[in-house]
Amino acid sequence: MENSSRWTELALVTDTEDAIYETRLLRALRFGDDDYEACIYGVVPALLGHREVDPNDWPTVVGQPVDVYLDKLPLLEEHLDLPNWLAQYQPSLHRALYAHDLAEAASLEGVSAVAAELDLTEIARQLERLHRDLGDDLPAAIGHAKDLVESACKHILGEAGSGAGSRGPALVDAALRSVGRHPGQVDSSNPDAQLLKQLLGSVASQLHAVFGLRNRVGTGHGRSGEVRLDPALARLTIGTALNAVTYLLQVSDRQTTSSTEPPF
Repeated sequence: MENSSRWTELALVTDTEDAIYETRLLRALRFGDDDYEACIYGVVPALLGHREVDPNDWPTVVGQPVDVYLDKLPLLEEHLDLPNWLAQYQPSLHRALYAHDLAEAASLEGVSAVAAELDLTEIARQLERLHRDLGDDLPAAIGHAKDLVESACKHILGEAGSGAGSRGPALVDAALRSVGRHPGQVDSSNPDAQLLKQLLGSVASQLHAVFGLRNRVGTGHGRSGEVRLDPALARLTIGTALNAVTYLLQVSDRQTTSSTEPPF
């Protein structure tokens, strides 16, 4: 930033006026001093909200054992529109930092597009709740993901006319069977039978996992103590389940509207 007013604005947003005003930063900027860049590096820790975490507090910091935490990083990301800036000027760093977020966005967008095309209003509402809570309330997001999988399966079974009374993994299996995509339905005479069973088994496992994850750490169950959760693994489980939902809804729609749907 080559403008003192931008630094002032950033100081107010991050509540770091002392770090900006009581260092050489603004003076170096005003007079074009050679140490301006060094001054920037000097204030970055304060702008990020850098603090060391007491080892006794490690389990309470986003569920992960860390010894340093950057409290103000989300503020800077939003205020500076950091992801878009990095995407334009430092694409490799953007991919390293945000590849997971981009995958999540693609998963959400895939289900959202199908829900809009098929006019599935309840699934669209669940996607909004999931997107809202994915960053700040992961247990709630897991609960929404479970509800979304159930709604998708019930929609598919409604189209097929049977099986909607099942629950949990049994509901998933019924939906898979109704569209001919259960791994147990693969014809063993098919030259690709083993591969198809692996692929469809993966789809089933992705959907089943959401129910197990919800029972373990999601909302909807009273708990007597803290449940440790690997956020990255939970988000991966949600993302893969969303991709599986998109696939099943697309298959069901093609079978409903076309008589030439291929067996796999």
